[in-house]
Amino acid sequence: MMSLKRKLTLESTMRNSGLYILAIFTVLLTSCGRKGQEFGGELKKVSAEEIVASLDSIADQDIRSFYAKFTTKYSDSSKNYNFKTSLRIIHDSIVSADIRYSAIPILNSLITKDSLFISNRRDKCYKKAELAVLKEQFGINFKQADLEHLFYGFPVGIVPGKEYHKEAHESDLVICSHSKKELKKTAKDGGEDIITRYYLSADRTTYSRVVLESLKDSVLVDIKYSEREVVQGVAVPGVVEIEINSPNGLMQIRLGYSKVRVNEEEQIVFVIPDSYEECSDQ
Repeated sequence: MMSLKRKLTLESTMRNSGLYILAIFTVLLTSCGRKGQEFGGELKKVSAEEIVASLDSIADQDIRSFYAKFTTKYSDSSKNYNFKTSLRIIHDSIVSADIRYSAIPILNSLITKDSLFISNRRDKCYKKAELAVLKEQFGINFKQADLEHLFYGFPVGIVPGKEYHKEAHESDLVICSHSKKELKKTAKDGGEDIITRYYLSADRTTYSRVVLESLKDSVLVDIKYSEREVVQGVAVPGVVEIEINSPNGLMQIRLGYSKVRVNEEEQIVFVIPDSYEECSDQ
């Protein structure tokens, strides 16, 4: 286990954001569904299996390292924040986000395969937790790979070979993780299932939206990707819009991407000063 009192430097040599935002991003990985509209024409001819294959192909693109700057807008019933985030990812290893407000560093975070570290520069304290604590807090089976896919604009949690069910929609190809019968059973029993709907463009090239729902927790998450830009052969989103409806109210997040780098050399430096004490939960 790495020491929290020393400088941690991790480098990627491959070629070719505080607590609020991390909590929000992990919540995004679990919650769904609205009834689609009637569709017709060529959309009817594409099977659920073909849609899954296209989504899996998008998710299987080769990203070994990733960097982006975000303009982040966050609002809920009582707060409205605008801040800057710098994100660095070394695939299947580490995710780091640096959050600034008015150019002032506020939080620095680090996620590894099993741990979460946060350096709170404003309050001069740190937090460390196992990723399992997020499951306890939010009811989420959080995985680092899911977070990576969320930022890349790739389908989160698509499983080749799993049975998905095609749904009607006027313009997109839509598949759902549950059949109509399973949806009725989940609604009746209040099960812990997470219902997921994926939206794919009619030409099967662009993943544009995912809607997730936890009926047990009454949480609905709608994530939309737009203004994609091709960087090193990968179509990354220019804008991600997130809307979360829960018993705690409505949260809205908008990420505007800039200065994206894919598969270039990245260096992650994470520091917790010796003078920092563990953050109080109060």
